[in-house]
Amino acid sequence: MNKKPQNWNRVSNQQKIETDLFRMRIPKIEWQIDRRRMVGEKLLKLRSRIEDWTSIYGWENQDNQSERKDKQGRVVWKRGDWEFVDDMYGVIINGDEFFWGKDTYKKFNELWKRYEIDVEVDNPNFDADWEQLQQMEWEDGQ
Repeated sequence: MNKKPQNWNRVSNQQKIETDLFRMRIPKIEWQIDRRRMVGEKLLKLRSRIEDWTSIYGWENQDNQSERKDKQGRVVWKRGDWEFVDDMYGVIINGDEFFWGKDTYKKFNELWKRYEIDVEVDNPNFDADWEQLQQMEWEDGQ
């Protein structure tokens, strides 16, 4: 008989937490307020991670989340990964409603893995933005 260990699910979930910034399930304790704060913090971390990566490899080397090409195949418009994450972060801190599906959170996790670096970078933007995020008044629906 092929039995899985009793703690199989728990170990599997712990491994996923270590590799992914965003989990699909969000705790329902003060659900709306905590969810908005938690997603905002994670988006700020992701945005800073992209900034750190681009400070090493160059802004021109980041991937584009979306782009438009003309008939000759030249890129005439693009939206970089940083702009995509920054726009999503703006939705959170401005109190707009958001109904992102699991595909959006998967995209965030892909970006988290894509922009991983092995060195520590001093990012002067992170601390100020983190402090501002912590001081925000999070109200229901905000």
